[in-house]
Amino acid sequence: AVPREGEGWLSALVEELDTCFVDYDLADSHLTADRLARYPLIGLETADFMNAEDQQRLLAYARAGGHLIIGPGMPYLDAALKPCRVFGEHLETPGTVQIGSGCLTWVDEGTLPTVLAKHLPPVEYRCDQPAVHLSLHRNNGQALLFAANPTNTSLETRLHFSGRRTLRPAWGASQ
Repeated sequence: AVPREGEGWLSALVEELDTCFVDYDLADSHLTADRLARYPLIGLETADFMNAEDQQRLLAYARAGGHLIIGPGMPYLDAALKPCRVFGEHLETPGTVQIGSGCLTWVDEGTLPTVLAKHLPPVEYRCDQPAVHLSLHRNNGQALLFAANPTNTSLETRLHFSGRRTLRPAWGASQ
């Protein structure tokens, strides 16, 4: 399920990814190593408890070059509520540590946007209307920018970007 706006760490993560036009996958916790390897960065909302095997699998992802960002807390119990500090063996307080070729970052909700800004591409397009949703997709040197008005009222806005761009409607003449 997609988190509702303004409801915790995962919502803050999704909002920041949307703002930076980063595609994401809200997947279940049963990801294989092959599927994890598709992603250069994984954000995982954590609680006080987490299965030790899942933590080990995610650390293997980081060792192989991935960046695992967890928060807002650090698991210290397993699913049976017995002591389990797999991630905690690497980080005692929020911060980042190198794990093999990748890294593990523990971040709380308040500093999540700042931490993500260091690891996400810069935003290329912005508009004056916060209600307008922008989505940028790239493939083989081509870029497609979608602008959507999810409200039931007509909106007028300006699109901001740096440099020169040529914008063409993707589906016929503009309305």
